[in-house]
Amino acid sequence: MTFFSHLSRRDSILILLSIMLMIWSTLWSPDEHWLSRAGLIGSVASFCGVLIAIFQVWDAKVAAHQARDASTAARIASESTSRELRNKYYRNALQTARRLISEIRAYSRSRTWPSVVLRVDDLGDHAGQLAYLRPMVDQDWIDVRTALSAWSILFQSGQNKRRLEYNETEWVELCNFIAEKIDREHDPFE
Repeated sequence: MTFFSHLSRRDSILILLSIMLMIWSTLWSPDEHWLSRAGLIGSVASFCGVLIAIFQVWDAKVAAHQARDASTAARIASESTSRELRNKYYRNALQTARRLISEIRAYSRSRTWPSVVLRVDDLGDHAGQLAYLRPMVDQDWIDVRTALSAWSILFQSGQNKRRLEYNETEWVELCNFIAEKIDREHDPFE
C-alpha cells in the first residue's frame, strides 16, 4: 500500500504533478532565486491541495445524493412490498373467513353445536384481525366480532343433535351479512 493508495486517481496525479514541478524548478536553475521559486512551488502545491479538497467535497456531495436516492428507492420498495404482503394476508384471511362461514352454516343445520361454537369463535378471531388489516379500522368487522361472541355464548348451551331455541332469522341475517361482506371485499382481488 503506497502513500497515494487511498486517494483517487485524479488526486494522485495532481499531487505528483506538483511534486514533479517543484523538483524540476529546483534542479533546472539552482541560482540565488531558488527561494522565490520554492515559494512559488509551495503556492502551486497549496493551490493543488485546495483543488483536491474541492473535488473531494464535490465527490462527497454526489455520494450523499446517491445514498439518499438509494435510501428513498429502498423505502418505496419496502412500502410496496409491505402493502403487497398485507393485501395477500388480507385475501387469505377473507378466504379463511369464507370457509369458516360455510362450516358454521353446515354445522348449525346439522345441530352440531360444539363445532358451531368452535367455528364461531374462530370466525370471531378472524373478524378481529380483518378489522385492523386495513389502514382505516373497519367497524363492520368489529361489530361482527362482537355479535359472534354473543352467538357463541348462546350456542354453548346447545347439545348435539338437539334443537336449540334461538332467533334463526337473526342468525341467518348475520351469516348472510358476513358472507356478503366477504364477497364484496374479496371481489377486488379476483
